[in-house]
Amino acid sequence: MSTNRITSWILDKLAPALAKLTPVLQTGPIPLAARRYVLEEERKAEHISIRQHPAMMIPALTSALGVLLGAAFATVTGLHDSTLILVVWMISVVMILRSLLVVMRWQVQYIVITAKTFILTAGVMTRAVTAIPLVNLSGMTLEMTPTGRLMGYAAFRLGADSPVQLVIDYVPYPEQLYLRIRNAIRAEQDKADAVSGPSPADREPPATPPDAQASQTSQASPDAPVAQSAQPGRTRPAS
Repeated sequence: MSTNRITSWILDKLAPALAKLTPVLQTGPIPLAARRYVLEEERKAEHISIRQHPAMMIPALTSALGVLLGAAFATVTGLHDSTLILVVWMISVVMILRSLLVVMRWQVQYIVITAKTFILTAGVMTRAVTAIPLVNLSGMTLEMTPTGRLMGYAAFRLGADSPVQLVIDYVPYPEQLYLRIRNAIRAEQDKADAVSGPSPADREPPATPPDAQASQTSQASPDAPVAQSAQPGRTRPAS
């Protein structure tokens, strides 16, 4: 039995217990960091505003902690190479600053889903705002790793069937958010179809009047006599 099958079997057995521990997706006021990028009419309607899962900070924090412990060990053990200790501590400072930047980025990055638009705000020094109408998101893919299933996050690939694509990792409440986005996309597509009307291929051809049908039938009948017109310059001989 492969490792993936064993992991899937364990996760399936733990699924009921994990479902009870999974927090419910709750809607609230849009944070100030993202509120300025949402239209006034969309603020009043139903919306979802969440941050990425805190697990996104784990790689940077563990790396900084590992380098810091290494620098402390090198200092305590009394290595004779002072230059090496200085380099290790400089690397530790860089890793700590990097982890702090990741934490700050997590605090200001929001995912906002309104009835019409999907908005992603990111960036600490340089602000980047991505807004995609839900009508343009014709496809959506949900990818959950074993670690993501245990901790409650997934990766979303939005617009997989359209030219506009967006990939977001460490998305919390994956199952609940997946259903919310699908329902919002379907509602917007139904509204667009209702406004534009049926396509020309789906429209029924206009009904033909009975008199026109009779005329077409008589013209197409093989037994109908064909009138011969006299050609100019010729006379029909007398019988």
